[in-house]
Amino acid sequence: MKRRILLKTAATTLLGAAGGMMYCSVEPYWLAIRQRKLLLGKIHPGGLRILHVSDLHIGNRQTFEFVEQSLMKGLRLNPDLVCMTGDFINRHVFNAKGYRALFRRVASAAPVFACLGNHDGGTWAKRIGGLADPSEVADLLSESGVEVLRNSHRALRMGGRPFVLVGLDDLKSGTMQTEEAFRNLPPAEVMPRLVMAHNPDTKNQIANQSWDIMLSGHTHGGQVSIPGLGTPVLPVRDRRYIHGHYRWNDRLLHISSGVGTSCGVRFNCPPEICMLTIEGGC
Repeated sequence: MKRRILLKTAATTLLGAAGGMMYCSVEPYWLAIRQRKLLLGKIHPGGLRILHVSDLHIGNRQTFEFVEQSLMKGLRLNPDLVCMTGDFINRHVFNAKGYRALFRRVASAAPVFACLGNHDGGTWAKRIGGLADPSEVADLLSESGVEVLRNSHRALRMGGRPFVLVGLDDLKSGTMQTEEAFRNLPPAEVMPRLVMAHNPDTKNQIANQSWDIMLSGHTHGGQVSIPGLGTPVLPVRDRRYIHGHYRWNDRLLHISSGVGTSCGVRFNCPPEICMLTIEGGC
C-alpha cells in the first residue's frame, strides 16, 4: 500500500513537472500588446506615440517568424517612431539576410532608432563566447534603415513635438560613454530628453545628467515569475524595477519584458511589445 502511494506521488510529480516545462516552453509565444500612457509636462497634450520593443534575441531559441509577427503587430498600432532597446541576437548574428529584410520593412513604416544590449557584443558578450565588438550588429541594423545611437543623440521633431533621443551602449559592454552621449544637447528646458539604455541599472550611471524618460529592457520581466516568490532570477542590481513604468528621482522609467528570451523559457511573464503614448501632464 505504502509503495503504491509513493509510486502514485512520484508519477503525479513527474507529470506536473512535465506539464510545467511544456507550459514554460509555450508561453514565450503568447505575445502581450501593452498600451501605456506616460505623463510628461514638457510635451504638450496630443501625444507622442512610441513603440517600445526590446530583447528580440533572435537565435536558436527564438524563432524569426515570431519576432516578425510581433513587430508587424506593433506597426499596426501606428507609432510615430519605434525605439528598440537592445539584445537583437543571442551571442551571434542569426539569419542576417532575414534580419535586414525585416528591419527594412519596419523602417519603411516608421522611423526606427536603437541602442545595443549586452548580447550584441562587447566585454560581457566576449566572456560568454559572443561578439567582442558590437559593430557587427550595429552595422547590420544601420544597413537595414535603423538608426543606431551609440553614445550619441538626435534632436527630432514629430507632429510639431520637439524632443531629443539619446542612445547609450550597454552598461556591460565596456563601450558605454555617458559624457559623449550627453555632450552639446539642446537645453533641457526647451526639449524633453528621452534615453534608450538596455540595462535599467544605467539610470544610476546617468543620474547626474538631465533627462526625462529612460527606455530599457534586459530584465525580460524576470522571465519566470512564481506566485508568492516573485522573480527569483533578475540580471540587475536594483531589483525594484522589473517591468512596466516607474517614477525614479522625478524621472520616468519604462522597462519592457521583451519579445524573446535567452533560454527559451517563460512562466507567468509573457513576451510583450509596448505602445507608449507620452502626453503633457505632471
